[in-house]
Amino acid sequence: METAKAYISYKSSGNVDLKIFMRQQLEAAGVYRGENELAEAIDEIDETFSRIDANHREILEYKKRGIATSRWIEEKISKLQNDYAPGDKQQIPEVIHQSINQATLKVIEQADFIEGPVQLEQPASYIFEDLNKKAVSQAIQRAVGQNQAADWAEDAGGKAEYVEDHPAAGIFRDFVASKLGEPSAAEQTARTIVATSAIKAANAGYLKPLANKSPAEIAAMVDSGLTRIKIGYKIANGEIKVPDAIEYGVDRAAARAEAVVSQACRKAGRFMGEKIGAFIGSVFGPAGTVVGGTVGKVVGDIVGQQVGEKANQGVRKVAEAAKEACKEAWNGVKAAASKAWSGLKSGFKSLFGR
Repeated sequence: METAKAYISYKSSGNVDLKIFMRQQLEAAGVYRGENELAEAIDEIDETFSRIDANHREILEYKKRGIATSRWIEEKISKLQNDYAPGDKQQIPEVIHQSINQATLKVIEQADFIEGPVQLEQPASYIFEDLNKKAVSQAIQRAVGQNQAADWAEDAGGKAEYVEDHPAAGIFRDFVASKLGEPSAAEQTARTIVATSAIKAANAGYLKPLANKSPAEIAAMVDSGLTRIKIGYKIANGEIKVPDAIEYGVDRAAARAEAVVSQACRKAGRFMGEKIGAFIGSVFGPAGTVVGGTVGKVVGDIVGQQVGEKANQGVRKVAEAAKEACKEAWNGVKAAASKAWSGLKSGFKSLFGR
C-alpha cells in the first residue's frame, strides 16, 4: 500500500494533520475536480467516520442501561422522519428494511454454501406509529444481523500474502491492538490511510466495486473492513468470544447504516428513497462485502505474519460460525422467514435479537 508508505514519510517530516495528508494524496492523484469538490469529499469522509463512532457509542451506552439496539434504531428513524418529513409514516423504515434485505439476498445469491431460494422477513406493516414502531425496529435489527451473517460467511478476503517489515506495520498493529469501541489515534490514522488508498485505487480503476461510490459509501465500507480485521485479532488473542464479536459487529453495522442514511439525507436536504436504497445496497451488498474483505486482507498482510495470522484466524472462526448458521437457517428454505431467523439466532446464541 503506497499510501501507507507515503504517510510514514509525511509523519517523519513532522506533519500530523490527517486531513491535510488526505488532501495532499487525493490532490496529487487528481481524484476530485476542483478545491470545493475535494474539500467536500474529505469532510464527508470525516463526518461519516465520526457519525459511525458516535452512533456506536450511543448503542453501547443503551445496552449498558439494558436498552436494546432496536430501541436505538426506533429513535433514529423517528428523528429522520421529524427532520426530513417523507410524506408518510412508513417510507423511511420501509426503504431501510427492504434495502438491507435486498442487499442480503444479493450476497446470498453469490454464496456457494446456500442451496435454493431464500425469502426474508416481511413485516405486516411499516407504518411507524404506536406499538408497530417497536415491531418494525426489531425487524430492521434482525435484517442487519442477517446481513452481517451473510457478509461474514462469504468472507471475500482472499489468501494472505504477508509483508514483513512494512514501514507502516506499526500503525496497523497499534490499530488492531487498540480497544474495541473506543476510537484511538491509531484507529483514526489507520482508517484515514485506508480510505485515502481506496479512493485512489478506485480512481485508478484498480478497485472496481468502488467505481462511482460516494465518499460516505467508501468510508462505511472501509469501516466494515477495519472492524472485521480488528475483531478477528481480538478473537484470536483471547480478548473476546465469537458470539460477543458478532454482536459487536452487528451493532457497528447498525451504526454504519444510520450514518450512511443520515449523510445522504443531509446532502440532499430531504429523504430520497431511491438514492437511500442504492447507498444501503452498495454498503451492505456484494460491493461492500468485496471491499470489506479486501481492506481486511491488505491490513492483515501489512502487519506481518505474526500479527496478521492471528487476525486472520479470528476472521476465519467468525466466518465458519456464520456459514454454519446461514446453512442451518437458509438451506432449502423457500418462504419460512421465521425459520430462517430462528436458525440464525440458534447459530449465534440469540445475540442478534437482544
